[in-house]
Amino acid sequence: MDNDRQRYEWDTNNLKANDKFKIIYQEAKKDHRKIYSPSDDKKELENFRSVIGAGGFVVGEKEMSEGEFALHLFNETGDTRLIFNSGDKEQVRAAKKEFEEHIKKGHRAYAINYKGEVTKKRIYSFDAESEEVYLDEKKTLKESLKSFVKKFSEIKMVPKTYPG
Repeated sequence: MDNDRQRYEWDTNNLKANDKFKIIYQEAKKDHRKIYSPSDDKKELENFRSVIGAGGFVVGEKEMSEGEFALHLFNETGDTRLIFNSGDKEQVRAAKKEFEEHIKKGHRAYAINYKGEVTKKRIYSFDAESEEVYLDEKKTLKESLKSFVKKFSEIKMVPKTYPG
């Protein structure tokens, strides 16, 4: 399962779909992830019956355990959170490589403070002890929106249908 926040909505009258999403729900719970209502991202859902009643669910981001650190990559495809363990040399090496590749592409890196807010402090080199780092593309807002709209137009949107 991905580390990022994920949203799932479907026709809850469809029993096959319910079975499919119940498995996703169970995997998220097994991974100790919080489950929220799709209409209120602060309201936690305690069981699958409440998920059915809410018409879907949102899986919260994976909480990091001690020794884990994250790189947040923000680009036209959204916000991706890469978690690595600072005690695992191979994971640190892979995270450093990922960081350096994005810096070479022109992304800007910023520290994230203890409150989870992106600071104005730019980071120019990888530090495995920086708890969280935010990377974004070096584009103006207009360029970012244009790129997002172009990528979004490739996605097929299917309206949620209701029986009857």
